[in-house]
Amino acid sequence: MLKRIIESSQRMMESMSDIVWAIHSKNDSLSGMTDRMTDFAGERLMGLGIEFGLEKDALVDQLHLTMRARRNLLMLFKEGINNAAKYSQSNRIRCSIAASTDAVTMILADDGVGFNTDDVKSGNGLASMKKRAEELKGKFSVNSIPDSGARLTFILPIVQLIN
Repeated sequence: MLKRIIESSQRMMESMSDIVWAIHSKNDSLSGMTDRMTDFAGERLMGLGIEFGLEKDALVDQLHLTMRARRNLLMLFKEGINNAAKYSQSNRIRCSIAASTDAVTMILADDGVGFNTDDVKSGNGLASMKKRAEELKGKFSVNSIPDSGARLTFILPIVQLIN
């Protein structure tokens, strides 16, 4: 019981930290967000033997995001990393973020066990990611084949993200 209380308290504190971070206007750059993403992935994957890498294109560093976009984009990323950490049995997770004049595309891919997308139960993680992408008028897709890893793709309209 004490362990569950501690874990719940830690999740609430982390959630509050994310909210405070997203609200603060000094954190409006997508570049700053990618730093936070890298820090989170490092902490979450530490001890699991999973290597993490993040690639971004030059335009990403020039974008300034709304508070709503910062929060949702960070939560999309965290949910994807948490799912991969729990279920993928992967050795490597890669994130790429690319920006164009129309959209920001974020891809999370792992080299793990994958799954049959027809058989997966739509749990809280996938449903939450779909809902957050829709809140930003974006698209979310999952591509996976058993024994070939998984790939999450988020395509988010730029007009829903920037200040």
